[in-house]
Amino acid sequence: KIRRCIALCNRHCTLQIKAGEAVQAFYPKMVHITCIAHGMHRVAEEVRATFSQVDSLVSQTKKIFVKAPSRKQLFKSTAPSVPLPPEPVITRWGTWIDAAIYYCDHFQIVKRVIEILNPDDAAAIASTKKLYSDSEIEGQLAFIKSNFNCLTRGIASVQEKGASLERSLTLIREIESNLKNVGGEVGRRILKKVESVLGKNSGYSAFTML
Repeated sequence: KIRRCIALCNRHCTLQIKAGEAVQAFYPKMVHITCIAHGMHRVAEEVRATFSQVDSLVSQTKKIFVKAPSRKQLFKSTAPSVPLPPEPVITRWGTWIDAAIYYCDHFQIVKRVIEILNPDDAAAIASTKKLYSDSEIEGQLAFIKSNFNCLTRGIASVQEKGASLERSLTLIREIESNLKNVGGEVGRRILKKVESVLGKNSGYSAFTML
């Protein structure tokens, strides 16, 4: 299902590019910029792929509470001031980063609720308990929050109704600048993805050279 959704999304972008090229035949001075927000979603997808343990934590915790009213009620009674665990949208990976930030902010509280649950009730509960006991998980969540929060804020701003092209381009430059400061192999991998996404957007490249 995930692969099919991604394939459809990529096909839509390909059609967008072809349509832009067709119109440019009549308006040669026109500059066609493909969806910048979608490009940033692809970068967020790369972040998700880089942190497999965090991805498992997000998906397994979601499984525990989705369509489980009794567990949701237990969560609300145990942590009344904390929102229920988020449910990231399959093809909008920026929401996955939002979920990682949620777990960074509420890790110990969610862990306490998970520990109350009976592992015999569902296979996901037993595997999720192990994830919350992983000593590296909290550090990875903190890393995602501190380095990739700019992606979700940027995507939200670009998608705002009435957002100007100038403002959107400025936001993308700011995101690119922030991601250049991410160190290590992770930073190099994500920056390479950013350069690939923006490099394929010929309209964006044309504007950056103005």
